[in-house]
Amino acid sequence: PLTLYDIADEFSIDRFALCRTYKSERGVTVMDDLNRIRIAKAKRFLKYGTDPIEKVGRMCGFDSPSYFGKRFREAVGQTPAEYRKNAN
Repeated sequence: PLTLYDIADEFSIDRFALCRTYKSERGVTVMDDLNRIRIAKAKRFLKYGTDPIEKVGRMCGFDSPSYFGKRFREAVGQTPAEYRKNAN
């Protein structure tokens, strides 16, 4: 999983400065954008793949299956299982 520390380190910037700058430039937090990207990736895996949902969550950077389900449901309005069922 990619962390805020990893991103800040990659750009050689303090993580607090990264957060302030990113929010002021993009209007959302770094983690909000990272989770948006992770959910988009998970949607593709769920729609076109056959891996178990827990594995999809791990492949997309979510360590906890329950946290993956919560974030997915918040973003998509369905659980990952419901999304997979309705996407095919």
